Amino acid sequence: FIALIPNVADEVFRYKNLGTALFTTAQGIGAVLVSVFMTTLHIKYGPTRTQQVFLAGLPVVLIAFGLAPSLIVATPVALFFGVTYLGTLTSTTLSSQLAAPPELKGRVSAAYMATLGFLFPTAAILQSIFLEHFGATKLYVLSGSILAVILIFVGALKKSYSLPKPYDYKDE
Repeated sequence: FIALIPNVADEVFRYKNLGTALFTTAQGIGAVLVSVFMTTLHIKYGPTRTQQVFLAGLPVVLIAFGLAPSLIVATPVALFFGVTYLGTLTSTTLSSQLAAPPELKGRVSAAYMATLGFLFPTAAILQSIFLEHFGATKLYVLSGSILAVILIFVGALKKSYSLPKPYDYKDE
């Protein structure tokens, strides 16, 4: 989403500068909003339920952005992308840290960040190739649909799904 904003603004909506500015700003506002309320959400609803809401929202937002008929409709969707993306990213980071024993937290965090650092540009390259051949609408709708199928397949949206329990320090 983030890497392809300029292309979508220019090629789909024909507002290169305005569209890029609106999408980037809206996505950033959404990310800041969720970061301010993340602790409150985790305390009130628990980390598992919070993650599930963000995970469930992300494919919906991707599909909605792909199907948005105008810049005016796509801009608020970009805001919700910022919310769901950062909420998902933060929740996933939390789950990796909850499952790690204390002596491995730094290594787990480093491996997680290195993986993201590798996957983000790799995915952007692959998505740009897809985008050139099939267009942004199909890219976002297909990405959202694949993500939804994966979430359903792994059971991430089931009531029985839960994040790892925090490592128990007393067992040592």
